[in-house]
Amino acid sequence: MAKPKRIPSTFVPLDVNYLRDRAIRQAGPTAELLFIRSLAYAKGAQTDGFVPDYDLELVTVGVRNGARHVAALIREGLWDESEGGWTIRSWSKWNGTKAQVEEVTDTLSAAGRLGLHRRWHESKGVNNPDCEYCADSQGYSHPNSPSIAEKSREEEKRDSTSDADATDGGSFSDDVHRLCDLLAELIRANGHKVGTVGTTWHQACDRLIRLDGYTPEQIEWIARWATTDEFWAGNIRSMSTLRDKFSTLKARALAGRDAAKPTKPAALDDDQWRFR
Repeated sequence: MAKPKRIPSTFVPLDVNYLRDRAIRQAGPTAELLFIRSLAYAKGAQTDGFVPDYDLELVTVGVRNGARHVAALIREGLWDESEGGWTIRSWSKWNGTKAQVEEVTDTLSAAGRLGLHRRWHESKGVNNPDCEYCADSQGYSHPNSPSIAEKSREEEKRDSTSDADATDGGSFSDDVHRLCDLLAELIRANGHKVGTVGTTWHQACDRLIRLDGYTPEQIEWIARWATTDEFWAGNIRSMSTLRDKFSTLKARALAGRDAAKPTKPAALDDDQWRFR
C-alpha cells in the first residue's frame, strides 16, 4: 500500500468528536461553520485565537445575517468578546501561543542539528567550521550555536524590503536598552519568565525605531498598554513579539484610549503619534 503523501500546508486541531459538543449543537449549523472558519483564520494568521472585527467579513463571507450567528457563538461560549474582536474558546489549550510554538520549533530544530553533528562529524572525527557544535568544541561561538541564549528568529523579522536590506550594527542606543529592560520588567511583573535580554531583543527594538519609524515614547506606551491589557498581557513575552504585533496593538490601543481605565497608562495624543 502506497504511503499517503503529506500535504504541504498548515493545520489546526479539530476533535473528531466536536459534533458532540453541546455548545456547537446549540449554536446551530451556520455558527458551527463560522467557528471552524475562525479556527483556520487564527491558525493561518497566527493571532493566538483572536478574530479582529476588521476581518470578520473574511470569516462570514457568503453567510447571511452573520451578526446573528456571531451572537450565537458568544452566547454558547465558543467565542469570547474582546476589545476589537473576539477570542476563540480554549485556543491556547489545544494550539499553544505563537511564542510557545516557536519555542518548540527552535528546540526541535536544535535537536535535529545536534543529531546530524553527532552522526557526520563527531562519530567520524570531522571538524566542520560551519557547524555550530564543532565550533563550540573548538572554544569559539558560532552564530547559530544553542549556547547563545538569544537565537535569531528570522520569521520574526517579517518579509519586508526594509528588513531584508537592513544592516544591524553591533551596538544599540540607550533608548533601545532602556525599552528592552522596561518590557522585560513589565513581563516579569505579570508573572511570566523572561530569558536573556540580548541581541534579538535589541535588534527588534532598534528596528521599531529605525525602520518602522516609531519613537521611544510610542514604543514605551504600547509596551505598557499591552502588558496591562487583559488579552495581550499573556501573549506579549518578548520585544520581537511586540514588534510583530505592533500595528495591531497600536490600532486597538488608540481605539480604546478615550475609554481607558485609570490603571492603564496615559494615552499619547494625536500629535505624538505622527511619524517622524
